[in-house]
Parts: sequence; C-alpha cells; structure tokens
Amino acid sequence: MALSSRQVVWYLGQAAPSSTYGAAGALIVLMFWVYYSAQTLLFGAELTKALDDARNPAAREGALGTIQ
Repeated sequence: MALSSRQVVWYLGQAAPSSTYGAAGALIVLMFWVYYSAQTLLFGAELTKALDDARNPAAREGALGTIQ
C-alpha cells in the first residue's frame, strides 16, 4: 500500500522530533514515500513506452536500428 502525500504530511506533523524515534521514523517514512513515488513514475514511463511501441512498431525499429 503506497503512502499518499497527505498521510506523509500528517505523520510528519504528528511525530515529535524530540522523542527517541520521532526524527528517525520521519526519515524512514520520507524514504518510503520517495521510493514508492519513484517506482510509480518509472512504472508509468515503462507503460507509456510499451504502449507507444505497440501502437507504432516501425518507429521503434527505425530509430534504434538493429544490433548484431
């Protein structure tokens, strides 16, 4: 389950930085959010490329050529 930015903002607002694990927990949540956001972005890029290749296969072959 991915974290939404609203959940991240809520957690960072509720975490007490002066507590023992508050700052470390906030850093971990931020790292998870960046990781899942990047995964979503990369998946969207791959999906877009796959759809474009499926719709226009001739453009893909002409642009890259063949490697032998």
